[in-house]
Amino acid sequence: MRVCPAQGPSPPPPGEELRLPPALALSRLDGALLGGFRFQCRPGCGLCCFAEPAVTSEERQRLVQIEPDLEFVEGERGWAFLAARPNGGACELLSENRCRAHGGRPTPCQQFPVTVHVSDRAQASLVLSCPGLDPSGLLRWSAGPPTAQAPVGLAAELAAAEAEWVRSGTERELDRHAVKRGRSLSAAGVTGLRAALHRELPWPEPTDFPSEDPPDAEDGFEELPITFVGAHGRVAFGSHPGGWMLLAISEAGDEPKTLGVVPPPTSPPPLTTAGEQLVRAYLHYLVERDDAIDGVFAQGGPEGPVTDAVAADLVRTAATVLSRASVLQRLDGREEPLDAADIWDGIRATDAEWLDRPTTGRRF
Repeated sequence: MRVCPAQGPSPPPPGEELRLPPALALSRLDGALLGGFRFQCRPGCGLCCFAEPAVTSEERQRLVQIEPDLEFVEGERGWAFLAARPNGGACELLSENRCRAHGGRPTPCQQFPVTVHVSDRAQASLVLSCPGLDPSGLLRWSAGPPTAQAPVGLAAELAAAEAEWVRSGTERELDRHAVKRGRSLSAAGVTGLRAALHRELPWPEPTDFPSEDPPDAEDGFEELPITFVGAHGRVAFGSHPGGWMLLAISEAGDEPKTLGVVPPPTSPPPLTTAGEQLVRAYLHYLVERDDAIDGVFAQGGPEGPVTDAVAADLVRTAATVLSRASVLQRLDGREEPLDAADIWDGIRATDAEWLDRPTTGRRF
C-alpha cells in the first residue's frame, strides 16, 4: 500500500461546515469524525509501517542522511515512496518494531492514524485498522451522528496533518477544485442522501454471503488485506481453494507463515446485541465519510440512484466485516455469536481497504 499526500481539493458547501470544539477546528479541516476516539500507539505493533509512504524531496534528503542505503520507489508525477521489504514486509526503517528514523519520518507516518479526504470539503477521519484506537468513538455512532466531541491522544498526529495541509498548498487549491459528483449531486442532495441512509441503514442479507474473497497471495503479498492480531502479530488474508488463508507477515519480509485456512461464513453469522450495535455504528460512520459518496462516482457514476449504489457498498463492507470477524474468531478456536470485540477485529481487518478505494477526491 502506498500512502500519498493530497493533490488537489475543493471548498465546503456554503452553510455545511460543522461547529466543532476548538481541538477539532484545524484550519478548514472538518474533524467531526474524530470525536470521542482515544488513541495510544500500541507497543510491538508496527502495523502502520507495512506500507510505502510518500516522501517529499526534503524528507528524502533527511532520510538518506540517517540511512544512506535506503531504497525508494519512483512514482508518477514526481512522487517517491519509501520502499518496503518483499513478501509484504515492513518499511526498511522498521527494526524490531521501532523506526530507526522516527524523528525524521515522512509526513504520512507522522499523522497516522489520521487521514484526510478532500473533495467538496477537507474531512479528517481515522484509519480504524490501527490497533492503537479503541472503539469508544465509533460506538457513539450506534444510533446515527452524535454530538461533537474532541478526540484524545491525537494532538501530534493532527498537528502533522495541519502542517501538511499548509505545506502542500491544499488549502489554496480547495477553492479551485471541482469535484465530479458536484455536477450531479448538490450539497442538499448529499445531506438528504445521508439522512435517508441513516434512517434505513443498509444491512446484509443471506444472499450477500459468502462475501468477496481477498486477493490471491500469488498476485503479491503487498496486495493482501492485513490486520494486527495479538497472538500472531500482523496477519494477512489471502484466497485459497479451502477458504481464506491466514498468513503471519514478518517485519523482515521473510516468507509468510500459514496460520490456517478457514472457510468464510456462507450465511450471516449470529451476533450478540453488542456485536450488532457496533456493526451499525460502523455503517453510520461510513455514511458520514465523504468517500462513501465520492467512491460511487469515481468510475463515472452509478447506473441507478446514488443512494442504492452507496447502500450496496455499505452492505458489501458489512458482509466483509462480519466474515473476517468470524474467520478470526475461528482461527482463535472459537465459534460462537460475534460480540463487540469480535466485530472490532473485523472492522480493523477491513477499514484500510475502504480507505484505499478510488474516489473523485484526493486523500492525504
